[in-house]
Amino acid sequence: MHVFFVNKGIHQLNSGVEYAQFYRADIFNQQQWPFKFILTDFLPNLDKSIQQMQLKNREIINLYEYFLSEDPVTYLKKGLTVSQAFDQKDYYDDQQHLKLSVIHNTRHYTTTLYYHYRIDHDTGKVVHDIDRVILTNGTHRLMWHYQVNRVSGRHATSFRLFDFEDQNYWFQNFEGLLSFFIKRLMKLFQMGIISLIVVWIIKKH
Repeated sequence: MHVFFVNKGIHQLNSGVEYAQFYRADIFNQQQWPFKFILTDFLPNLDKSIQQMQLKNREIINLYEYFLSEDPVTYLKKGLTVSQAFDQKDYYDDQQHLKLSVIHNTRHYTTTLYYHYRIDHDTGKVVHDIDRVILTNGTHRLMWHYQVNRVSGRHATSFRLFDFEDQNYWFQNFEGLLSFFIKRLMKLFQMGIISLIVVWIIKKH
């Protein structure tokens, strides 16, 4: 039986919750009990955090890496085995407005960010907001865009997943994508609610 520590991410400046997770993970390592950190944030530079926290790739499952993996089942069991150097290139229009960023992540996929700009009413300065996100690994893609609502604010919507285990999927929001992810984990590891230890802090995406 695996134990799963679920969180948004891992950071150099950890919260008390994360410290508690790392403490428990150290005990599990000493006892040779299997465990994994399940991370739900988009983490393009995850390798850096893994090295800082002295974790192993086989102990990490990231939602986005899972959906973009060539072999999702092997990824869940063994983690990511190949990484690459982080690189980011930004592209501007003739008025110096940021239009596009292409990021080669430290993991195994490429991120393309599309921007639109607006004038901040309080400062009068130009602000560049991310409009669309496309994650690509060969034929595997995950994309979404952002909507702004006066009541609920800015939120991600219309998640489209391409060529995941030879099928395409659409989710109205991140919660739908997350639910699909958790169901896959429960099916593979044959875990019930009791065997899944969850420490979860959900933020709006």
